[in-house]
Amino acid sequence: MQVIAPARRTVISAVALTGFQILGMVLPLMTLPVLARSLGVMCFGQIMLAQFVVLFGVVFIDAGFNPESQRRVAAASDELASTQALLDNLIARALFALPVIAVVVVAGFLTPGLPVWMVLIALLHMAGTLLFPQWWFVARDEGLRMGLAMTAGRVVSAVAVLSWVRVPADAGLALLAASSASLLSGLFFVPALLQRLLGHACKLDLRGYRGYLRVVRPALVAGFVASSSQSLPAVVLGAIGGTLQVGIFSAADRLTRAAAYVAGVAGLSLLNVATRAHAAGPAVAASQVCAILRRAAMACAVFSVCLVVMAAPVIHLLYGDNFSASVAVLQLLAVWLGLHVFRALKFTLRWKAVGCQVAIARLQLQEGLVVMLLSLIGARLGGAAGVAIGLLVSELCLLLVLLRAGRRLGEVVK
Repeated sequence: MQVIAPARRTVISAVALTGFQILGMVLPLMTLPVLARSLGVMCFGQIMLAQFVVLFGVVFIDAGFNPESQRRVAAASDELASTQALLDNLIARALFALPVIAVVVVAGFLTPGLPVWMVLIALLHMAGTLLFPQWWFVARDEGLRMGLAMTAGRVVSAVAVLSWVRVPADAGLALLAASSASLLSGLFFVPALLQRLLGHACKLDLRGYRGYLRVVRPALVAGFVASSSQSLPAVVLGAIGGTLQVGIFSAADRLTRAAAYVAGVAGLSLLNVATRAHAAGPAVAASQVCAILRRAAMACAVFSVCLVVMAAPVIHLLYGDNFSASVAVLQLLAVWLGLHVFRALKFTLRWKAVGCQVAIARLQLQEGLVVMLLSLIGARLGGAAGVAIGLLVSELCLLLVLLRAGRRLGEVVK
């Protein structure tokens, strides 16, 4: 019973957070058509490309750090341990942020057809990532609180886009509004986080981040390589095919990435369940985790099938006839979505729960390298549709490798 009660609280938090994420998906569905129709395919592609370039920096200061931090908070025995994990994460990520920003700006200069001022505006998203520790609220089962703040930031951003964007000349305002959502959400929590840190200031170890860095170091490069695969295909496509192809690809990619993000946030809450079940050990807890994962995988499969069938009316309804080339891209990416979430639930989530940093790092490196290679080949051979095929083939390859090695991987998790 000691295991079941926390699991129920976590599931309630996950349901609340997932509900807000679904609501958050509706907001891009409102703003993306405005951006696409008002700015045109070319300018729309430039804005998407600027955000993808900045996303490289975002994932570097986010992906490799947060899983271990969340695991520590979920397993923390008291408020001091939870706050120490928060401080270690904030210091470590802040130390990495400045050189990463410099690299992102240089990448903006080197990207063909992309104005550097767009990259500078899009850096607001990175600032929001630093100020809004979503993983911490998820680890503490505060999904409702986090969801409210996240939704508030997205609502303000969406209202700004709907109010300001009318013609291609409004591209700067559009990018400013679209990149500020996470920053606005983070500002809501700054006073509360400062109060918590100052309240434990005398007992916190300011050098604790060093030990934390030693633990997460194996996952930093691998986490960046894997997570950067989200933005890498569009950046490669922009360098090879131009911003027009980026616009066609992004119209479909943003829809499936939004769904993958919702699934990922729900997975973070499920990580709490898996972590506590592993710590407690009873078989009944493990069976509950498996049942939850099966239901989540089934829900994603149904969503992917519906998206394949409805791809044409969805694209034409949201973006108009100018984006008809995005229909095939969306169908391919819908299949990719189902496979991607299935792999994350079956393998990655369980490894994170038991702290298998080496196994996670190995998988992430493989993912990043395969996506990079097949996206490059796809962009050269087939433009936006070629990149989508490359993503789908890379996901199939990774999943087949993991399924074939299922018995050995199960021994690693145990």
